[in-house]
Amino acid sequence: MEHDELKVEFEGIYGAVRQAFADYDMPTARRLLEVPPETPEPTREQASAMAEFMPDIAKAEFMEIRTEGKVAGYYAETGTEDCEVAVVRFVRDDDGWRLAPAPFTMSSYSTDDFKPGEGRALVEREESLAVIPEGMG
Repeated sequence: MEHDELKVEFEGIYGAVRQAFADYDMPTARRLLEVPPETPEPTREQASAMAEFMPDIAKAEFMEIRTEGKVAGYYAETGTEDCEVAVVRFVRDDDGWRLAPAPFTMSSYSTDDFKPGEGRALVEREESLAVIPEGMG
C-alpha cells in the first residue's frame, strides 16, 4: 500500500477514535484502539477529555509515514510557534491497522531548538519519536 493511501487510512482511523471519544461511543473506540480487556471503561468526562487532548492530525502539517515491520508512525508538525512534532503509531494485525496500545499510541515533542518546518531534524534527534520507542517491542 502506498504511503498516500496509508495517510488517508490512518487519518480515518485516528479521526474515528477521536470522534468516538467525543461521542462517548466506546464500542467504536475499542474496535479501533487496542485496549486490554481489563481496562475499565472511561467515564463520559474522561472520554471527552481524551477527545480534546488528541490533536486533529488531518489539520496538522503532515510530514511522513515510517514503517518498521507491523508498526507504522504517522508524523506531523502540530506546533505553530515552536517546533512540535507528534507521532501517532499504528499496528497491523490480521484484521488491518489499529492504533497502537497505550502508552505508545502517540508521542509528541516540542522545542525551541528548531523552527516550525524543521520537524524531520527533531525526529532524528528525539528517541521518543521513534516508530518503535524503547519499551514498545
